Parts: sequence; C-alpha cells; structure tokens
Amino acid sequence: MSYTPINNLAVTTQKIADGAVTTPKMADGAVTMAKIADNAVAKEKINADVAGNGLGKNATDGSLEVKVAANGGIQLTGDQLKLTNTGNAQVLLGDGTDVNARTLSGDISLTNTGAVTTTRLQGRTVANTTPANGQVLTWDNTNNRWSPQTPATGGNQQWYQGTSTPTAGNPAGASSGDYYYDTNANVAYLYDGSTWNRLGGFAASSINMGSKADNYRVPLLYIGDVKPVDGDNIGEVGDFYYCRDEKKTYSRFLDGTTIKWRALW
Repeated sequence: MSYTPINNLAVTTQKIADGAVTTPKMADGAVTMAKIADNAVAKEKINADVAGNGLGKNATDGSLEVKVAANGGIQLTGDQLKLTNTGNAQVLLGDGTDVNARTLSGDISLTNTGAVTTTRLQGRTVANTTPANGQVLTWDNTNNRWSPQTPATGGNQQWYQGTSTPTAGNPAGASSGDYYYDTNANVAYLYDGSTWNRLGGFAASSINMGSKADNYRVPLLYIGDVKPVDGDNIGEVGDFYYCRDEKKTYSRFLDGTTIKWRALW
C-alpha cells in the first residue's frame, strides 16, 4: 500500500468566541495559581465582605481590611496593621466575647487626643482650682468636694518681744504665724505675713500668781504625731503639746536650767 502526500495543506487557527468559555465548561481546578498572573487581581475585584465579619474591603480606598467587630477592631490598610475605633474618646475593651469600643467612666475622663483628667476621687468631685505653693488636697465638707487648702502647721513659730508695738518689717525676719510680746503694754500680737494682729492685753493684777507676775505671754498649743523631746527648741515655758499617737497633752516647764515637757495625764 502506498500513500500520496498532500501538498499545500492550509492550517488555520480557530478562535474561541468571547464569552464561550463559561463556568460549567471549565474543569474543576483548571484555573491554578500558575495561570493567574502576578498582581492580576486588583483591589476593585475584592468583594466588599469576603468572609462575614472578618476580611473585607475598605469603603474609602478599597484596600483589604480585617474587621473584628462592627464598632471597632483590627484593620489592615496600606500594608499596615491598625486598630480601628469608630467611637470618639473610646478605648477597645474585651467583654469576654468580643473586643468593642467603650467610653471610660468613673473618676476619670479621656479625650480623643489621649489626655486623661481625674475629675473625682472615690466618686467625690475634685475642685478645678489651681493650688498655691505648699497646699494639699483636702476634703471640703462645706462644698462637698476635694479642694486645695493650706495645711495647719505647728512647731515653727517664733516669739519676739520688745517695748513697743510691732510693725511690718519690725522685728526683722518675722514670718506668718510668729508672735510678738510688747513688755511695755503687756500685749501679745500674731503676725499674718503682713500685719501684726493684737491678741489681747494682760495686767499683773489680773493674774493670781502672788505679788508679781513675771510673764504675760499667751501660751501656744503645738500638735504632732510623736512625743515631744526635752531640750528641743519648740515653744516656751507655759506652752502645750498634743501627741496624736499617745493621745496625751504635755506642758512646757523649766526644770532648773533645762526646759522640759511633762504629760498632764
């Protein structure tokens, strides 16, 4: 048997019409990763909700994002992982099931710039008052709030004496809380930092100490946490000291040449 060759046979290329290859005509697994060109799937082709409340497309720029909860969660935008929060001045908190945005409450407040302000202590209002130097936060029962106040002090007062009425700047070196005794008029004064205020006058005949009274000074009461120490430089003879720890009151007296303290009870 012999064959006769066919010469000049024309071979044509057949073209598949647009839309002819439909989903039912494609074999399972026919479109593989190798068949998809790099960067071929654009962000516009990503479904708005790829996986329920998980992956999705950002409504603004179309980028892929991860959504944990409707009102806050984790977002992947521009190749950066971010925490998203739709609430103003809120933080993300877990409630045992989800992570949600919550507004801080209680004794503090939070702004959306991160500034935290303490408005109360233990549920009680703190006054919005600028404190002065040396003041402390103290409970103000009259206005029912915490407010800065100057603490009461004791043990640092100085006593001055002279034969005339004290004036501002005389005696020199006096500070607020100091005392001055006018030996000529038998009058004691208390200094408030600018003015010497008269406390009262005393006459020798009004003091039942015999024929002569050698001291008309107003006694002071000092207060402290610990027991006073003999020989210290606090106060003068006739003063008193109350010890908070012992709940005792001491009086200042002269024992020979040493000034001491003794308990009254």
